[in-house]
Amino acid sequence: MAESAEKGKLLVLLLSNGMSPADFTAAVEGLKNQSKSIGTHKRRELFWQAYEKLGSKAASLEGTPQCFLSFSAAMDDEGKPEEGSAEVTELTKRQRGLLGSVDLLGHKIKAAEDPKAKSWLMAWSEDEAQEAWDDLMGAEPCIYLTSDGVFVATRYKRVLCKALSGLPKTLKDVEEIVGDLAPEKPLRSVSFVGNDPPVVNGYNVFLVGQI
Repeated sequence: MAESAEKGKLLVLLLSNGMSPADFTAAVEGLKNQSKSIGTHKRRELFWQAYEKLGSKAASLEGTPQCFLSFSAAMDDEGKPEEGSAEVTELTKRQRGLLGSVDLLGHKIKAAEDPKAKSWLMAWSEDEAQEAWDDLMGAEPCIYLTSDGVFVATRYKRVLCKALSGLPKTLKDVEEIVGDLAPEKPLRSVSFVGNDPPVVNGYNVFLVGQI
């Protein structure tokens, strides 16, 4: 998928966590129907083409795939998208594990017949598609403290690293909690590319909530 971004502008990014090909295809069809509300006629044609190609790819998958499905289009001299292509990228072992241990933030599409199913699909389009890809693959995480615990997070993903019984009440409490934070003890990596837990520095720790 990293290569597909070099072939043109990434316009649609889908992430499937174990959806059957039939449910995956139905979800893509739903996204296709929603694209009718896109502003201009030419833009609607482009995304109609995108979801048709993505739907064909989804229908050809086997089993319950955990994968990225992307649509990219080359740009003409005026910066307008031309004919595009769809691509499937299977998740690595590490990425499959993260889907079960890290919270992916955003709307999860589930099969209409089984809304409580553990399988789901996430979708990003237009500028958000590239933003989501960059975030999942390489965004620098922050560390934040809430009344529930210490989290490592980026815009689209987070993981609970240590439970807390409430927000720290004094600066000394904050210093004690932060002073005990180290990579893997308990800070965890949310990176889709390599195990890279964060290190506390002068700008990446935040308090969230009222003190």
